Amino acid sequence: MGDQDSLPRIRKELHEIGQEAYQVELLCPHCQSKFREFWQRFDWLDSKVQRLSFIEEENGYLRYRIDRYLDFGEALDDLR
Repeated sequence: MGDQDSLPRIRKELHEIGQEAYQVELLCPHCQSKFREFWQRFDWLDSKVQRLSFIEEENGYLRYRIDRYLDFGEALDDLR
C-alpha cells in the first residue's frame, strides 16, 4: 500500500521537474546536460507512475472480485 500512497507525491514531483526543466532551458539554453538530467528523472518517474497506476487498477479489480466472492460466492478460479 505504500506505493499507492506515494502516487500523488510522484505526480507532484513530475510536475515540478517539468517546470524546473523548462525554467533551466529558458534561462540557460546552453545547459543541455542539466536539461537531459531533468528529462532522465522525468522519464524514470513517469514510468514509475505508469507502474503504480497499473498496480492501483489491478488492486481495485482484485478487491472487486473478492467482494463478489464474499457477497455472491462467485468463483475466483480465473485469478490464478
